Amino acid sequence: MNTFNNLPPSAKAAFAFILIVLGIAGYRILMPSTPNTATSIISQSDTKQTKTTKVGIIVRDKINEQVLPKTRVEITSDGPPIFKTTDNNGYVEVTIEERDTLEINLQKEGYKNAKFTLNLSSDPNTTKKLYLEPIQ
Repeated sequence: MNTFNNLPPSAKAAFAFILIVLGIAGYRILMPSTPNTATSIISQSDTKQTKTTKVGIIVRDKINEQVLPKTRVEITSDGPPIFKTTDNNGYVEVTIEERDTLEINLQKEGYKNAKFTLNLSSDPNTTKKLYLEPIQ
């Protein structure tokens, strides 16, 4: 602080001016500008609204109908695959963009890998039951 007090008045004024300019610049960067109405309307109409849907899956043993916890579920749709694991009730849920079909790959040790195509357009709101066949 003593160093600042020892500066000539012109240097203090220059320092104060720089702080004020930086403060105003920082304020403008941090505060969003209000777009004019025309720009606002255009940007709102260009925003794509995507509908999502929840898909629930229960994985069971094909022979004894027991639920299969810790089953690896690969869900393939548009974009990269989604990987999930069933819970202790053999259940897994995923939220995806609405679509007609969905590819599901199931893997569990002691069972044959299985691939399913779910038709979501004919039955969109129910939990899907999928079955794995044990390796014998």
